[in-house]
Amino acid sequence: MKLFGIGLLLVVALVSAALNPVTTESTASYTLELTLTASGPGEVEAYFDLGSGFSEANARRLPLRPGVAAAVYSFALPPGRLVRLRLDPTNGAERVVLHRARFVTPSGETLRRLAPEELTPLQQIAAARVGVDGLEIQPTTAANDAQLLASFSPALEIPTATRTRIPYPVTAALALVAAVLASAHVGRQAGWRLGGRHLAERLILGFLALVAWWTAGGYLLGAAGVLARPWAWLLWLGLGVLLAGRPVARGGGGLRTRRWQTLLRSRPYLTLALALVGFLTLTNVVLLFGPSPNSFDAMLYHLTRVGYYLQQGSLAAYGGNHFSQDQLGQGSAVLLSGLYALGGRSDVVAGWPQFLSWFVLGAAVYAVARTYRLRPSGAAFAGFTAMLLSIAWLEAVTAQNDLLIAAELAAAFFLLRRYRDERRILWLALAGLALGLAIGTKASALTLLPALALAVGPSLWRVRVAAVTGLTALVFILPAGYVGNVRRHGHPLGAEALTLHVGAEHTIASRLAVGGRNALRFALDFCTLDLAPPTERLAARLANAKGRVASALARHGVDLVGTDNSRMGFMSPRLIRPDENLSYFGPFGLLLLAGFLVSCGARNLRWLAVGGIVFLATQCLAGPYDLTRGRQFLYGAVLFLPGLAWWASRWRRGGRLAATGFVALACVHVAPAALLRNNAFFLPHAGRPAFWGQDRVQQMTGLHPSYPAQRAFAERVPLHARVGVALSGYEYPLFGPRHARTLVPLLNQPAGTPLPADLDWLVFTPGPPPREVRATDIDLGAGWFLRRLLPAGETRR
Repeated sequence: MKLFGIGLLLVVALVSAALNPVTTESTASYTLELTLTASGPGEVEAYFDLGSGFSEANARRLPLRPGVAAAVYSFALPPGRLVRLRLDPTNGAERVVLHRARFVTPSGETLRRLAPEELTPLQQIAAARVGVDGLEIQPTTAANDAQLLASFSPALEIPTATRTRIPYPVTAALALVAAVLASAHVGRQAGWRLGGRHLAERLILGFLALVAWWTAGGYLLGAAGVLARPWAWLLWLGLGVLLAGRPVARGGGGLRTRRWQTLLRSRPYLTLALALVGFLTLTNVVLLFGPSPNSFDAMLYHLTRVGYYLQQGSLAAYGGNHFSQDQLGQGSAVLLSGLYALGGRSDVVAGWPQFLSWFVLGAAVYAVARTYRLRPSGAAFAGFTAMLLSIAWLEAVTAQNDLLIAAELAAAFFLLRRYRDERRILWLALAGLALGLAIGTKASALTLLPALALAVGPSLWRVRVAAVTGLTALVFILPAGYVGNVRRHGHPLGAEALTLHVGAEHTIASRLAVGGRNALRFALDFCTLDLAPPTERLAARLANAKGRVASALARHGVDLVGTDNSRMGFMSPRLIRPDENLSYFGPFGLLLLAGFLVSCGARNLRWLAVGGIVFLATQCLAGPYDLTRGRQFLYGAVLFLPGLAWWASRWRRGGRLAATGFVALACVHVAPAALLRNNAFFLPHAGRPAFWGQDRVQQMTGLHPSYPAQRAFAERVPLHARVGVALSGYEYPLFGPRHARTLVPLLNQPAGTPLPADLDWLVFTPGPPPREVRATDIDLGAGWFLRRLLPAGETRR
């Protein structure tokens, strides 16, 4: 496939991005905003003199809303030089109080305030006195046209409300399309130039080159302070296109369509697996472009820190409200920052890195199996199985990063296998690059390193191998935030809150005891098969069975219920429907387990089995029990599934029929689960509407305890406001659509620190001053409170 016109498209996108920045102005008018209290009915009118006197053509009127509460009245301003303003507060004799008056920009900011002293009585005004509540106006008894006058010297310039020549969504889409085409070109060329022998290998190599180029660009642009600038990202991608070179048609190494058609016809289990992957791809594409992101960790820190990074234009620490925002690896945040900058900060792009990683993981498992000289049919079935693991297809549409890490680690293992076969230093360097990207994304990738070192076999246990991979890995590990953690907290992983969680047990005996209990806990979690089928009755039975096993073990001195300093206890209730936070492998996990057992007996796979055992032990010993650990067990799929490929390559007629029946039964579970996944129902279910029947706030927070507070916040705090946030996390929805609000994290400021002077609002949980609850604060629910720091209707410029 040749890509034509990439250079031209990049130029157009650069020009449009420069002319239409992310914060383009609305097409709404400038307005005069009055806050009034009227004692009776009537009309309020405003006349604007643009140098030619007062006329009805430049007059606006609105009906008064009498009552005790103040009401806000907005009058569209005609563009021009405003010389005088005539305000008719009422056309009767009722008393009116003008609390405030201001001229407002289309974005809601104050252009100019109108002080009460600037308004002088013109006619039919008995008294006009400035009081505590504002300007108190009392017309004469028989008044029917009371008037006040304000003059402006110099004249007040009222600009014309601008309209972009290229509509903003079109501009953002154009920039994003240019970036996607440029990335496709870079990835395709890298796959060819680096020596991909078949489609799967080219996909892996192109993916690594692309992620490395985006990540390197993010670190450089962040250091330059232009992380949020679309033109900067497009320039960087344009440089990548130039380095990748002109697309050249290559012969050989293509997809042998006829051969694969024969394999699919003779192996129905492959056809079913491929069909199920296609179905999940379709549902995942709908979810990528449909509902807003809503996974817990995305709201807690993945997308939250992307919002803060784009606000400040760099990757510098900003004092996040939750330790994970400032102390975890930045690799995935860099990728998302680039996508959000190019996509006009639209949440549509949130799941793109993981979605691509889903396919790369399957390709990597296939490619690794082929390096063991296994048949294409068995390798393909292993690759499909990797994609059909519950945690894989569920995470494929989220802004999390475990699937991205799993794909990078699998790519690293494949490249080490290539080096074992060909002894080219290039493969070692690329393997180190893949490891650096994975570790730079999250330190949990380290849990697979001992297993990888063993799985590659003794022939690669050389100082040269370790030196080359280690040095190239440092290229992406050093800028990922761990050096900053050492400087600020004295530990690469960060402050005590994080290091205690991953290393709570300090003695060997206690660590082994916790690891043994964790092994039993994880085994029991795995046996739930992610509640296949997902029904409340089965969930209750599984919970009871789990409790009985725990009780039986407790009678023999093995306490599984004790928390061992974990964030969530072992007996915490699991959700009934599939959820990317709590899932493991589902029914296809049985095939993964079978692959591991087979590798233990297959002569040429025994080092894989040793690596798998070490990986399982590492996960059990790495820290306290975690109900969400399934996502990290995904890292080891590349070690377990080649055994399944070895086994599937030897199936005869009976084995193929059994595999077909198993995959068919698994489809019965997976297909409906994909439509009723816990955070995005395709159809109304269990009293909750489908995702397309929910608004943004409900999509993001409908399953979270903070939903009532998030809803109240969205209704009360206007877009474009500057909000101080003193909450312990889950704050991403507060940014609003396209990050319209500016957030300032305040939770970790020392007690007694005064609030920044430029804040409009403060949302907080009770704490030391200034977070003490006041009588005027608004209770949003869920323990959240909202404080208005400016008078009603005002926003600082």
